[in-house]
Amino acid sequence: ALVRIALVTALFIPVVVFMMYVNYTVDRSGIYQGEQYLRSIAQMLLSGQDIIGYEQLNEQQRKILKILVTQFDQAPNTIALGSSRIMQLDTKLCGLEDGQFFNCALTGADFYDVVGSFYLFDRAEKLPQNLVIGVDPWLFNTGPDATDARSDKKLYAQFLTEKLGIPQEYEAEDPNTKWTSLYSPSYFQSNLKYVMQSEGSVKKPQAVTGDLYRQLTEVKRHDGSLLYSKDFRQQSQEAVDAAALQ
Repeated sequence: ALVRIALVTALFIPVVVFMMYVNYTVDRSGIYQGEQYLRSIAQMLLSGQDIIGYEQLNEQQRKILKILVTQFDQAPNTIALGSSRIMQLDTKLCGLEDGQFFNCALTGADFYDVVGSFYLFDRAEKLPQNLVIGVDPWLFNTGPDATDARSDKKLYAQFLTEKLGIPQEYEAEDPNTKWTSLYSPSYFQSNLKYVMQSEGSVKKPQAVTGDLYRQLTEVKRHDGSLLYSKDFRQQSQEAVDAAALQ
């Protein structure tokens, strides 16, 4: 009986190990490493590719930034934090070499985002030497109209509690959730289904080929900065003046 139990156990262990491997590496829901689709976008940027089609991921920018911070081999020399108003700041404008700068600006960023983004680098022990913050008027406004629904209030509260010693109420992540998902058969099935099916209706951003400045649509540069669409960049002075006076 003991031999039979040992044999069954020996046969079962590789199955469990394989299931755990798939759940960790595929990680469709991003429990361990971030959603796989978003990880592929982060890898494109980190490999030095400028990409088009990134604008469809505006609602995922904060998740992508979290993934990017964990995947940096080392901290950039300089990072920029802020809203879309600072997204055009790039490596050249900072007078740095390629790989020394990364623009972490987020669409609609509020003070929660600025502090939270800083904390991502801090807790990963990847703080840069220089920090550039795009100062928008609403950063000094604590009213509800000055905050964005997409910002991570939990991350902000965690920073105040863990780093500044200012206790805040927030729901800490339950570590047991990660462990149970690692050997979850349902999560394993979900991950296998994800691998075998197409990526769905969302078109994956593509790497830029050819002249960067001839692209008709927005380009997300590999340093995190944004090159706006050709039509937006080539507006007449009259159109720019009219927009400024609105």
